[in-house]
Amino acid sequence: MASAPPPESSPPRKSALRRLIGWGRGLFLAGLLLVLALGGAVVVLDSPLGHRFVADRIAALEPQSGLRLRIGRIEGTLFGAMSLHEVVLSDPQGRFMVVPEATLDWRPLAWFGLDPRGGLLQGLDIRALVLRRATLLRAPKLNPGDPDAPILPDYDIRIDRLVAENLIIERGVTGQRRRIDFAARADIRRGRALVSLGGRLGGRDRLRLRLDSEPDRNRFALDLIYNAPRDGLLAALTGVKRDIAARAGGKGTFQQWHGWGVATDNARKLAAFELDNRAGRYRLAGQIFPGDFIGAATRRALGERLSLVAEGTAAEGRIKGHVTAAGAAFAATAEGALDLVNNRAEAVKLRAALTRPELMLAGSGTELAGVRLKATVDGRFTALAIIHDLSAARLKSGSVVAEGLRTAGTAYWDGKRLRLPLALTAAGVRTGQAMLDPRLPGARLTGDLVLAGGKLASDRLDLVLKGASARLALDGDLARLLVDVLAICKLLFDDVDLRDVLEPAGPFARPDADDAAHDLGEARRRRAGGQQAKFKNLLLAFGRLQDLVDLLAHALDHCLGRALGGHDPVPADQVECRITLFGKGRGVRIER
Repeated sequence: MASAPPPESSPPRKSALRRLIGWGRGLFLAGLLLVLALGGAVVVLDSPLGHRFVADRIAALEPQSGLRLRIGRIEGTLFGAMSLHEVVLSDPQGRFMVVPEATLDWRPLAWFGLDPRGGLLQGLDIRALVLRRATLLRAPKLNPGDPDAPILPDYDIRIDRLVAENLIIERGVTGQRRRIDFAARADIRRGRALVSLGGRLGGRDRLRLRLDSEPDRNRFALDLIYNAPRDGLLAALTGVKRDIAARAGGKGTFQQWHGWGVATDNARKLAAFELDNRAGRYRLAGQIFPGDFIGAATRRALGERLSLVAEGTAAEGRIKGHVTAAGAAFAATAEGALDLVNNRAEAVKLRAALTRPELMLAGSGTELAGVRLKATVDGRFTALAIIHDLSAARLKSGSVVAEGLRTAGTAYWDGKRLRLPLALTAAGVRTGQAMLDPRLPGARLTGDLVLAGGKLASDRLDLVLKGASARLALDGDLARLLVDVLAICKLLFDDVDLRDVLEPAGPFARPDADDAAHDLGEARRRRAGGQQAKFKNLLLAFGRLQDLVDLLAHALDHCLGRALGGHDPVPADQVECRITLFGKGRGVRIER
């Protein structure tokens, strides 16, 4: 008897469909709960309790600049139009502005790219911000901001209306109380750049700016009026206590626009430029007349004017092009790109030469020729690497002549200080001193120099000569022309009577002859007692590098001659000398 075939099993379609429906229900319920939770959070956040929470969080913010914002009360909706009451702005020294009432209409979701109605991909969208009856108590003094923060924002900006109505400027700002009105507008997105600001500032202050650039509509316009008397509001806010006036304008389209710009300082010409735009390629050519804006050393390099020519493109926060600059004593070029959003220099090539070094060295008795600098700058503005090659064909001071001077390496700038590795060599050096010249071939000075805030310092510089060496430490104040040098020389010294070196009528004549006689007398007494002589506070007048070389040559002659061949040598391995060079007093102090 044949057995019946087993029943066919039904496909698992029904169970799979049930699982799919179950998953769908779960996802729907989860999404619904999320929406309800977000909606509940929004409702709570936009309630009086939520407004107080937001105001407290804003007051607790402590940005690096020191700017603090306190809001007494918020009315309206946080996601649209609201009124802000009892607003106080403070800096590290306390409050500087109070605003009894302000209205804000904005689209916060645009910051996350979730509000396409504003026409923004992602950015700041403010329809109106109006300050009413505010009082500026004093000029704010904020801390330096984050050096790594973008110089230009990397997001869209739309501010339709920024207004200060009846803003009171107290006497602490300009010396007299005044009432002003001010309005501004900005629209920067998708290649569009519109910036407009101006108002009634009182007194002789005047500010008006309008920049309108829109390539798609072949539109380009620039108009600037700036008048800032030294006792006015703009001078107080900028910190420039001078009578500055500037004007810029032009005409044309984005494809072809020609303009100009001028500036004066107390009616004296400060700058004059021509400006051109050719379909997004910009060119600036003109001159700056700095006058007493700069120090004496810089004035000698620039002369009466600095000539500039710059040409390149500017788009999406990136400037790329070529700059040529020339002053009375130098000429320089720069080519490359600057990313102002990411704060980076992109392989900027620098070339510079001293064309008239005698202007910078006037009265020093020193001559320079053939000074050249080649450098490439790359990296973040707070972490720049500067690959450089600096050379001078000839240096002369008195009878000292050095030829073929060169140092090369990579310097580093961290935003506050420059660290410059020194590897100085010379093809040939002649001093006219019999003790020094045979030791100079192959001489090399190495180490690191650090320049920060007008201070020049080095923990260690190694000077290697044939048969001798020295280790130097520098501590200099460039503003006061003061350099402190600690030198440790590996030489054998005898107790030398320095009267042979310090002739009162010679190049190292001392103004304090009585002190010199006391020092030398003390040295002789110590030598008679079998003690090593130690000289302190020997003040020597010098005006040229030649004088210093002569001093070192005399000292080397006496020290080596007496230490190696004298009748009474002193068995010392090294002598420490502290040398202080005074630029203003034109003197040198040596301490042993």
